[in-house]
Amino acid sequence: KILKSVPLQLDADAMSYDPTTKLLYIVSGGKDVKMSYSTLSVVDSTAGEKFADIKVEGDTLEVMALEKASQKLYLNNRAKNEVPVIDREKRTILETWPVTLGKMNVSMAYDEANHRLFVGCRSGHIVVFDTQTGKELQALKIAEGIDDLHFDARSKLLIAACAAGSVDLYREVDPDHYQSLGQIPSRPGSRNGRLAPELRRYFLAVPEHDGANAEIRIFRVQ
Repeated sequence: KILKSVPLQLDADAMSYDPTTKLLYIVSGGKDVKMSYSTLSVVDSTAGEKFADIKVEGDTLEVMALEKASQKLYLNNRAKNEVPVIDREKRTILETWPVTLGKMNVSMAYDEANHRLFVGCRSGHIVVFDTQTGKELQALKIAEGIDDLHFDARSKLLIAACAAGSVDLYREVDPDHYQSLGQIPSRPGSRNGRLAPELRRYFLAVPEHDGANAEIRIFRVQ
């Protein structure tokens, strides 16, 4: 049974939920519906109503990260190869950080305690930003075709699911140093994963390939 329908632009994609305010932030519009800009809509999940649209220049927006200690939202603008920083309270763009150490920024993970934003790029890089300065610090090499990127605060693991056919792992030694732990072979196209930190598990969606059935692979995070 559908309880409520909230109108958005066509081609809704990435979204994030703020459990404190119970607000949803949803990307829609852009290239696939022949719009030169995209919309970040703010939806009250309790009332089931949209009460704001934030216009973002660029026809392809991707994954975002919400900062708990402030009202900042970090958003991947793939079309512009940049990260707009949005004030969730004022619903305005505060500043924009160019991504120069990688191309096609689509995924994102955040170590808020250490002010490190990880931006996954399909060119085969994780670009590390200092959120206090907005500066790129370094780029970590991974396989091409990333879609999902996770950071596990307990183990300090960065987990990158890459369509080239691997899950690439780094460990955060400290905020400025990252140790490569190598790659776990998967299957071409396996670029979608989910981290369940409370279960200490990582789930990877593996598509059908060369006669092998699609499957969900489950990894223990340690």
